[in-house]
Amino acid sequence: MEPALVRSTQPLCLPILIATAVVLLLHTSLHAETPGEEYQLAIDLLSRQGPRFQAEDLVERIAVKLEASGSVVTRLEAKLVRAALLRSKARAAGDEKRGDLLSQARKLYTEFLAEGPNHPLAGLCRTEAAGMEREVARALLAAAEKDPAKAAEKRKEAAEILAKIAADAKAEAERLRPALAEAFRKYDAYVEQHPDARVPQELIAACRRALAAFVPADKKQVLARMEEAEAYAAADAQRKAKAADVAAYCKAQMEWELYFHAGLEPIGMWFGFAKGRAHALALEDKQAEECWHEALELVDEYADPQVQKEAKEIKLLVGREFVKLKLRQAANDSKRYAEAAEVVDFLEKQYADLAEKDLGKDLLIDGATARRRSRASPRPRRPTSRRPSRSCAR
Repeated sequence: MEPALVRSTQPLCLPILIATAVVLLLHTSLHAETPGEEYQLAIDLLSRQGPRFQAEDLVERIAVKLEASGSVVTRLEAKLVRAALLRSKARAAGDEKRGDLLSQARKLYTEFLAEGPNHPLAGLCRTEAAGMEREVARALLAAAEKDPAKAAEKRKEAAEILAKIAADAKAEAERLRPALAEAFRKYDAYVEQHPDARVPQELIAACRRALAAFVPADKKQVLARMEEAEAYAAADAQRKAKAADVAAYCKAQMEWELYFHAGLEPIGMWFGFAKGRAHALALEDKQAEECWHEALELVDEYADPQVQKEAKEIKLLVGREFVKLKLRQAANDSKRYAEAAEVVDFLEKQYADLAEKDLGKDLLIDGATARRRSRASPRPRRPTSRRPSRSCAR
């Protein structure tokens, strides 16, 4: 009986034990000299929020004690804690209330930076504020779906927020581009002057560092620009125009001779995937499929194993977008459900760990939906053969 008793009471006691420990630690942590410790404690607690552990009450306690401090630095940290608390509440709120909670959090970030631009946590505040802007935009878009009367207004506001995010991301990528071009210029110059010599490690390392800095930033700005385009309604000319700009940029990146160096094929492949996605956003389905097929051909079975590994992840991205496109098309042609299901079935065979990936889980859900709707769709009747009439038989 004793083991059963322990098993039955442990889940109920654990949250209480955690909460008690946190309360006992509050006094010590609130007198720590390092700014940000209380904020990090609040974030850790909010990550545990659930039915059995109400972290928000504890985080409220942290904020109150910080606000009661005589230190300006500590009182400003309380604004970060309250902003994190508001964002946590927003995730569980309805669309209408979510926007209000996020607006309150945005106000706290603004106040923090106005009052303490040189605060030790000012950099963290700017990062959190930038990340929250995307949450605000998504809340506006969700509200637009449920309020047709204000949809255009909310979409416009969301697009303006996302446009700023995209512009900042683009500026950062362009800031890093010259270093990448210069690193490969030196690499190519050495290879041309010393065709039979081994390339010095410092030149290779410089190329790798520049790639590691530029490529993620460049992908980030492309995705941000697509998110901006997607904020507009499907029939809006702005959506098509912005998607066309992204497609043109991706085409230029695919043709950039720098990415023709051996081992960099997956980068061009990724931009092929992104170019196709931009066409899909503009409802240019034929061009989208052509781009994806072109991208998949950039890496063959004879490529370096590491290149094939990177390419395999991009193929999964392409597969996900292809399924999304087919599901959208199925609204007008139910046969597309079967095509979407076939793609998911194929990917399940290619990726043994599909169910372990976030993208794979989405694909499996879409595949199940497609199969169910495909079975439920009315099937076309086969033409019935008629016996010839007597007059025809004669």
